[in-house]
Amino acid sequence: MEDSTIREKVLKKIRAALLNKSADPYPQLDLTSSVHKHETEDPVIIFAEHFIAAGGKFILCENELEFVEGLLNLAEQYKWTTVLCCEDGLSNLLTECEFPHQFEVGEPLPDASVTSCECMIANNGSIVISSRKNGLTTPIVAPVHIVCAKSSQIAMEIKDGLHWMKKQYDNLPSAISFITGPARTQQIDGVFVNEGYGPKHIYLFLVDDKERGFIEAAPDDADAMTNG
Repeated sequence: MEDSTIREKVLKKIRAALLNKSADPYPQLDLTSSVHKHETEDPVIIFAEHFIAAGGKFILCENELEFVEGLLNLAEQYKWTTVLCCEDGLSNLLTECEFPHQFEVGEPLPDASVTSCECMIANNGSIVISSRKNGLTTPIVAPVHIVCAKSSQIAMEIKDGLHWMKKQYDNLPSAISFITGPARTQQIDGVFVNEGYGPKHIYLFLVDDKERGFIEAAPDDADAMTNG
């Protein structure tokens, strides 16, 4: 009975608060503009700096052939015996270059997995992958994740990347992941250790397709409402 009385008192206060809204104490506060300053620097440099700071390894390539050559060098350096690539386009490229790889997850588990990505976020150095384009398991089954992307896939902010993806698909993929550096956990004392669930190393080969400039920015909420 007492619990019911307390519940009614709380609900009554909530109803009263909803009916008698207080004035906005900060009417000049801008909640729509970006919190990041406008960048005029090369988007590739902005992304690379944040990506490397997060623990990623960045390689700039002139073309896809240079990417395959870099992948071959890594495989020889680290003595990889199995490389996984489950995407048709990338798998066809590796096959044309006679790079040995497997197309399906099997035993033994691969030494490295190769994927593309949806886009990249410059302001935090994240790589965006999705269930529609990259599947759900390939990036996490191997200790090394290798991404092949293009410079024209760089978005300034997360909202810009999501806005761009909405234009690519009628419906957004069921799963969208933001990868910011290798897998890691955080200890109680705040020290990061690279022993998380997922790849311990991540390489990004960025093919410079000469289309420098960010992915089109998402419209502000006010503009979207006006245009809608």
